[in-house]
Amino acid sequence: MIIPAPSGRLVIGLVKVGNMGLSRRWNRHLSDNNMTYREHFKFAVGHGLVCLGAGLLLIIHGFFPCFFEHTGSFLVNKLQQSFKIHRKETTKK
Repeated sequence: MIIPAPSGRLVIGLVKVGNMGLSRRWNRHLSDNNMTYREHFKFAVGHGLVCLGAGLLLIIHGFFPCFFEHTGSFLVNKLQQSFKIHRKETTKK
């Protein structure tokens, strides 16, 4: 799906295609977050797995309201705290 963006750039799905090459964007993102590729991989994949797990538990909760009554809000709060801590660490460096 191609949608023209206001700046004249194209947006294909969720990926913006602009003037900056992939390797430059890649390195800029890692630099902006003060992370190596390995650190970023562990952080992103770890949080992705937590999200998948939370999604599964919330689906079960949807069918059976007596199970995992507080798990969804707990995991969302845990993720939010993790991102807040990461943001503070990123701005310190």
